[in-house]
Amino acid sequence: MNKFAIVPHEAIADPELTPSEFKVLVALYSFRDKNCDTVWPKLATLAHRAGYRDATQVSKITSRLESKGWLSKAEKKSFHGPKKYRLTIPDRLLLPEDAAAQDGEYSQLGKTAQVGSSDTGESLQLGKTAQVGKTTPPNLEKLPNFQLGKTAQDDPEHTSTDHTNDHTSSDAIASAARAANPVDNSMRSLGELYQHESAAQYIFDRGVTWLTGYAIPEDQARAFLGMCKEQSGINRLLDALVVSILAAPVQPKPYLMQVLANQPRALDLYWEPDEAQVTDLQAMGVPLPLIKKAREVFVIWFRSMEIQHSDWPRLFRDWVLRDWESADCDQARYRHRLARSAGLQSTETFGEPA
Repeated sequence: MNKFAIVPHEAIADPELTPSEFKVLVALYSFRDKNCDTVWPKLATLAHRAGYRDATQVSKITSRLESKGWLSKAEKKSFHGPKKYRLTIPDRLLLPEDAAAQDGEYSQLGKTAQVGSSDTGESLQLGKTAQVGKTTPPNLEKLPNFQLGKTAQDDPEHTSTDHTNDHTSSDAIASAARAANPVDNSMRSLGELYQHESAAQYIFDRGVTWLTGYAIPEDQARAFLGMCKEQSGINRLLDALVVSILAAPVQPKPYLMQVLANQPRALDLYWEPDEAQVTDLQAMGVPLPLIKKAREVFVIWFRSMEIQHSDWPRLFRDWVLRDWESADCDQARYRHRLARSAGLQSTETFGEPA
């Protein structure tokens, strides 16, 4: 019995897909038959298979998938009928010849949904006739009295039919999504999130993804982090998340709670780079407020990595200059972004970016 959804490799490589969007996309592909790229699961069924309790949230995610080119929605034939989704691959991920091939492929797939190759005009009970069952997509076997020459859109009973392939479990979908879309939780990756102007939202979402990697449902992960945010504040939560993610504990929730309870827990928090090092960094063009901001983040990361204090000055300098001196770096925009992450007005330090 097949327990997997066959997902195009472009979905794995798409940098624009979030983990929640990828999970819903995998769930949609679990309803797909090899001869047809149109699926019509009820929203509640799709939400259950993707591991969500809130069907409204899944509806919003499918709208984002549509805007990113991963599907197109067809109008429902009736108010209570399920919505149809035509699964596609975004043109931005295809070479020109691949895009042309995709158009032709979906054109042919649209025809395979019709069982009108015979001129007899006889009505057949699909699923009861062995000869037809061998060549009929499983989608159509669920439709009673499906007449030759009629499409799925023309069948009046089809609008209320829930398209389900029950052999695929929501747990298998979630596991496949995590395995196919691994998250980079390295210090460099987390550092890039810290420098983003939407760092709070990005790190919170990374924390949700981190918890789901321990088989914790996404809604429970968000509720847990929301509780931590209410109790400790967003800044302490973000710092604790970075420490916990880098530590990779066996029990993530108790570990995170312990980190929150112990902050600040060591004199490491009060470490400062020496005056000569600060002067050296300023001479290279790094503004003093950004050096102070970097120190706060640096201390949180490096005390979790158990690195000897004697190595901290060298590592701090290298860390601050990691992207600063790269040959392909647009330093004006880089400084502008860092200034905003430090809560500064860019004009106070070095003017607007070019």
